Amino acid sequence: RLHAEDDPQRIFDVVHDAVLEHMGLQAAWIFWGSDEDKRLHLAAQRGISQDYIDHIRRDGLEDCLCPEVFWTGHRMQARNTLQCPRMPTLIEGLSTPVAHACIPLRFEGLTRGVLNVAARPAETFSDRQLHFLETVGYQLCLAVERARHMQAERSRNREARALASITKAIGRSL
Repeated sequence: RLHAEDDPQRIFDVVHDAVLEHMGLQAAWIFWGSDEDKRLHLAAQRGISQDYIDHIRRDGLEDCLCPEVFWTGHRMQARNTLQCPRMPTLIEGLSTPVAHACIPLRFEGLTRGVLNVAARPAETFSDRQLHFLETVGYQLCLAVERARHMQAERSRNREARALASITKAIGRSL
């Protein structure tokens, strides 16, 4: 399903739906790096509180693991409010802090973003689950890169058809 999509936003949605369904979880969110300002921006989410979404859009990321994971490219797992100060307010309907995995989205040696997935209360992720999430993250990056190339190819094809049409019209008039 992931590689059948050609829109990055739909790719993010497919990843959220598949990961949460496969792991039986409720909340996931993706921060994607911006080339313009070199910051992480919320790209997609499931199960995140509206207050957190508004806060991120208004103030950006503050002290948390996401920027560290983005810059180092190493996965981490936040287990308490010291590692992620906004827990439990981050996840909709949550009354106690939960662990969450923070997975770098890496492709061709570059970290493109961060995938976060919240665990069930009183649980953490196993190494096997973290490895699964890293694999999903790589596939996500591959699908986004492919989608961007497809969009660029379509744009160039439209330009080529327009130029051919102009050339044909000019040829007729001569």
